[in-house]
Amino acid sequence: EIEAIANSTEKPTFDNTLVAMERTGETLKRVAAIFFNLTNSHTRPELQAVEEEIAPILSSHFDDINLNKKLFARIQAIWNDRNILELNEEQKRLLEEQYQSFVRAGAMLDDAAQQRVRQINEEMSKLTT
Repeated sequence: EIEAIANSTEKPTFDNTLVAMERTGETLKRVAAIFFNLTNSHTRPELQAVEEEIAPILSSHFDDINLNKKLFARIQAIWNDRNILELNEEQKRLLEEQYQSFVRAGAMLDDAAQQRVRQINEEMSKLTT
């Protein structure tokens, strides 16, 4: 879903980028919410083992999104045009949140620094489980 947005040849718009992103990953969101609720409330060795296996995979998945250069370029294009777009307050806030989230995750870093961010995120995902 994210790759389709990132690789779109259409001019980036609020709807075909940010709204489309909001609609992605619904199954993952539901399953993760249930799984992590379960691991936090009914911890046992079997669940912890699965969590230890899944955490680095999820970390890598989210890094693949947050460090996706094509996707960030689309968000940045909308961000750069924010003052001329006719966005309502809710849309402005979503744009600001997404843009800042990508920047804070390392989207503007060079390749070497992004690779280091990936390594740190993977290590953190292992340590927090």
